[in-house]
Amino acid sequence: MKSELMYFILICSLLACSKDNDSTNQPPTNAKEYWYCSLDGKQYTLVVKDGSLDVESSLHIESSIAPLGQGTSYYKLGANIFENINDNIGFYLAKGTMAIAQGGYPSELQFSNFMNDQNNEFSLEALNGIEINFYDAQQEIWSTSLGSQMGSQFKFIKLTSITVLNDHYIESEAEFNCKLYNALGEVKQLVNGKCKLVFGYE
Repeated sequence: MKSELMYFILICSLLACSKDNDSTNQPPTNAKEYWYCSLDGKQYTLVVKDGSLDVESSLHIESSIAPLGQGTSYYKLGANIFENINDNIGFYLAKGTMAIAQGGYPSELQFSNFMNDQNNEFSLEALNGIEINFYDAQQEIWSTSLGSQMGSQFKFIKLTSITVLNDHYIESEAEFNCKLYNALGEVKQLVNGKCKLVFGYE
């Protein structure tokens, strides 16, 4: 009887471990920021954790700012997430272009409206939509901008406005699949893509 009880406990422990391992095959929804995808069959899960520098994220803002009332200002907003360990790989997501007709800097409302619009098709260098880049272990760039995106999809599933020290940001969650090309025209298929990244304009 005792041996049967020990066997039952062992089986339950193995099942619990198996369940925990399976849970790593899904994006960590409680993480501050993350990137999750399968790229040519290889799984990538990058998670930003408090107190750890193994994975970091950063804002990327490209702008052409006209003086107020003297032209149009243009903004392309991006977010990076990258490893500081192992192969130092990383991903980049950009959305463009936010145009401010009166020049100067965007307001919080203009920023929010831009992120919430439905123009989320893949676009060359994110000039009129979305761009995704992958930086591999050799720091070669694989990009949606270098080839056809027929059949690819991207959508923001959640956008949340947040304020940190009086600066305005939007926390985004997205789902996507796409094709990433290098300069030689070679292609990698990205599927089951999910990410949680923060965008800003200031």
